[in-house]
Amino acid sequence: NQVQINHRQLSWLTASLLLTSSLITLPSNIANAAGTDAVFSQIGPILFALIICLFFYALNQHFPEKNLFEITF
Repeated sequence: NQVQINHRQLSWLTASLLLTSSLITLPSNIANAAGTDAVFSQIGPILFALIICLFFYALNQHFPEKNLFEITF
């Protein structure tokens, strides 16, 4: 009985990663200092999160029969 990550679960993982990175990396003092340009401070963390999600996607494609916890390096 193996549990596999489907596309919906991968989407939720991606969304939660993006949301968490934006909540952690945008403190209020940076937003106050940047004013309306504070949205540009999110480009780096979002790109980083997308790279991590692409890594998860590649793992899922390379090991389709295993779930995320069964993959060891």
